Amino acid sequence: PEVIGEFMQTISRGDDIVSADGPLWKTWRSAFNPGFSVSHIMTMMPGIVDDVATFARILHEKAVTNELFRMEHLATRLTVDVIGRVVL
Repeated sequence: PEVIGEFMQTISRGDDIVSADGPLWKTWRSAFNPGFSVSHIMTMMPGIVDDVATFARILHEKAVTNELFRMEHLATRLTVDVIGRVVL
């Protein structure tokens, strides 16, 4: 959405993939392409599956004990774990 590009523009002054266009966008996109290739993502899959299995185990434990909890916290942790694994 345009509003996200405008927000990023104020932070990065346009030196980012979100608000850039033309040659600058193409440069950034080329830099990130290898990280999003199917072959690279497939090498990351075992770790991602481990992260999701941990998430599922915690959900199961909560269900067994009938414990009330905030799922947002657990889902955010899963998201950060997966993104961290893929990016780092």
